[in-house]
Amino acid sequence: MRAVYAASLAQRGFTGPKGLFEGPYGLELMFAQPIPVNWEDPSLEVITQTVMKRYCSLIHGQPVLEAVLDLKRRNSSTAADVEEVRCDVFQGAFEFRGRWRLRCQGLSTGERAGDYNLRYLIAAALLDDQLGPAQLEEARIQAPDAQALPMRVEIRPDERFSARYPHELSARVTIRTKDQRVFVKEENGYEGGLTNPMCWERTVDKFDWLAEAFADEELRGGIIGAVERLDTSELSDLTDLLAQVQPIAMFPITHPGIQCPFVLPCGSGNGNGHFLCLGPEFEPPRFSTGGQRFTGQRGHLLAPD
Repeated sequence: MRAVYAASLAQRGFTGPKGLFEGPYGLELMFAQPIPVNWEDPSLEVITQTVMKRYCSLIHGQPVLEAVLDLKRRNSSTAADVEEVRCDVFQGAFEFRGRWRLRCQGLSTGERAGDYNLRYLIAAALLDDQLGPAQLEEARIQAPDAQALPMRVEIRPDERFSARYPHELSARVTIRTKDQRVFVKEENGYEGGLTNPMCWERTVDKFDWLAEAFADEELRGGIIGAVERLDTSELSDLTDLLAQVQPIAMFPITHPGIQCPFVLPCGSGNGNGHFLCLGPEFEPPRFSTGGQRFTGQRGHLLAPD
């Protein structure tokens, strides 16, 4: 959405300071790489380099969150079990994300405070078993458990990961529990990145998750269908539907959030109360929703334990 706003401003002749890109703490420094722009090229080929994110975090946090949630779910751990967490990332992520604080010392809080803070993102994922819009609400960031757990998270730069950046975003997460168990996972890349694009089914799943409170099932289905037909239909078919989306949350939230492995809720035709597993990332696939645990195999229904 910010890109749309920026493009609209540029179209109207608005410009910004060059230092935003090249100055101290500009984007080039934060991303630890130059940002080449060929203003003479009017093509839209850059769209082929677009990435998508599974979780509500900036790109740097995607492999971290994948590792944290996989370790948590694979080992049936809770935040109360955690003694400490160490997260090794590339230098740019360490400088850009790891040093941000929770802004609890007289500064403002909110989405940006959590979204940029690797320590908070890790803690929220451990506490809530998810990282979505709810975890970036100010009330959640300021909650006592969300303020305490990040103090047990350490972020460290890794030279090997730094050498791979920007061609690969890597992270290694180590969780040590209070009973001295140690869980380790290294992630190289993330779902939605250039080397592992997000499939259509996962994209629809994420849309349903984020839009559920603002559009009922019929409207969401219409929007999904309009996007599928975008190359052969009028753009107004889509925009007319988007105009019906509510600006504030109006509908109940039932979606369990982005899961790992990828699962879809099944209707009565496939067994009410079950979920279909499409792409497990560990065996056996399992996840929890509504206080209930489900297990199964790829391509099969996940039945309640």
